[in-house]
Amino acid sequence: MNERKMRFYNLRKEKRYSQNLLGKSVGVSSSTIGKYENGECIPSFPVAIKLASLLEITLEDLAIALELLPTEENKQEPQNS
Repeated sequence: MNERKMRFYNLRKEKRYSQNLLGKSVGVSSSTIGKYENGECIPSFPVAIKLASLLEITLEDLAIALELLPTEENKQEPQNS
């Protein structure tokens, strides 16, 4: 697993959730949680709200962990035309 894919995985592990338990808690399958971790799909907004709440993070932090928003170090400087 590369660093990009590790962000969401690490958040889940920090809170001691298995893929199965986290999935059940938010109403998706464990394989769907795995797909979120691998960047194969993204959660719906209602699921994202539940995930952020359970993982005790903001929606913005969840979006960064899922690579939906750039991190500060990944933001590119605006190019001058």
